[in-house]
Amino acid sequence: MAAGLSLLACQNPHPSRAPEAALPAEPASPQFIDDGFSRLYQIFLRRTLTSRQKTERWVREYKSHWVHWTGQLVAFSPTGLKFKHIQSTVTFDVSVIVNQPQRGQLRTALKIGKFYTYIARLDSYDDVFRTLYFDQGVILKPSPEGVPGQLVPMPPPLPSAGVPPKTAPARMPE
Repeated sequence: MAAGLSLLACQNPHPSRAPEAALPAEPASPQFIDDGFSRLYQIFLRRTLTSRQKTERWVREYKSHWVHWTGQLVAFSPTGLKFKHIQSTVTFDVSVIVNQPQRGQLRTALKIGKFYTYIARLDSYDDVFRTLYFDQGVILKPSPEGVPGQLVPMPPPLPSAGVPPKTAPARMPE
């Protein structure tokens, strides 16, 4: 038994990590979602689905997918930006990590209270603080003037049955 464990340990030099072959491959190009902020808010930041339903759906349909959204800049953080999307939000709805070199330039290029369009990859959500977290964020056309935008009212609750999962588009017969 001990010999079998030592042989296994030799085969995988990082026993806490899965072997490379077991890891899923990253898609060749970014996968964008069509859903806007309000839709994700209804699904993940309200308490209409169970934690298990949210987790399964997040992993299946949203995790590591990209968005192209516009939000109101409300704060700078050491690693990126905080955006507001809902009128009644007191703090922020979205936290975006922005990589260098753009992160270093944003404090002088952007103005708190203005709207900016960003592209970012969905990383996680927190349904207690009702926040979506993104990484790999990029601000499009950063300037002090910002872009046209507006905050939305609080998204309505989902029907009690929840939201049906996305279905793949029908294929045309060949």
